[in-house]
Amino acid sequence: AAKVLSALRHPNIPRILHMGTHDERTFVVTELCPGSPATIFMRPDNYLRPDEVIAIGLQLAGALAAGHAAGVVYRDLHPGNVLIERGDPTRAWIFDFDQAQVSAEFYAALTERWATPPEERTEPKRGKPLQNMDYAAPEVRGGAAFSAASDVYALGLLLYRLVTGRRPILSGGEPRPPRELCPACPPELERMILTMLSASPEDRPTLDVFQAALNEDLEAEAEQPTADRKST
Repeated sequence: AAKVLSALRHPNIPRILHMGTHDERTFVVTELCPGSPATIFMRPDNYLRPDEVIAIGLQLAGALAAGHAAGVVYRDLHPGNVLIERGDPTRAWIFDFDQAQVSAEFYAALTERWATPPEERTEPKRGKPLQNMDYAAPEVRGGAAFSAASDVYALGLLLYRLVTGRRPILSGGEPRPPRELCPACPPELERMILTMLSASPEDRPTLDVFQAALNEDLEAEAEQPTADRKST
C-alpha cells in the first residue's frame, strides 16, 4: 500500500509523507484528509444532492484512472474506503490500498533506484474474500479476475447509493432507475450509473467516457437559463 501511494499523484488520493517502524510494527503517515466515511451518506434519511454526487463521481473516477494508468487495479472500492467532505467544493478521497493489485508495468515505471525484485513482490492480503463482497462485479463473483471494468462497477454502485440512499433494487434483473428514488437525479447521471452497473464488463463505460459525459452534462446545465434550471 505504501509503495502504491508513493507512486501515485492525484488530488483525491492521500499523499504519503513517511513510512517507518516502531516497536517492530510498520506504520505509514499520510496527509490529513478531512471528511466522513461515505457510509453515513447512504441512508434513506441522509443522502447527497445530485450535484454533490457528480462532483464526487468525477473525483473518484480521476483517482481510479490515475491508478489504472499506473498499472494498479483498486479492487476494494466500497463506502468504508471513501472519505467525503461536504462543502464548497465537495471533496472525496480514496484510501486504503492494502487490497490493490499491481502489474509488472507498475514496478517497471517506479523511479526508485532499487525497485523490488520480482521474487520479493508481495501480493495483496488474501484474508478478505473480495469476490464475495456486495460491491464485487458479476464477472468477479463468477471467478474472473478483477480489472479496470470491475472498479467501474464498484464506482457505479457507490454513486447509486449516494444519490438514492439505498442499495440498487432489482426489477426484472436490472437495477431500479435512480430517478424513481431521487427525481432530482439528472438523466445523464442516471444513464451513466446504470451503464456502469451493466452485468457484462464490455458494456460498462471506461472512466474517461464517464468523466466526459458528466462534464458535458455540467456544461450544458451551466449554459441553461436560470429560470429553466429552477424549474427542472
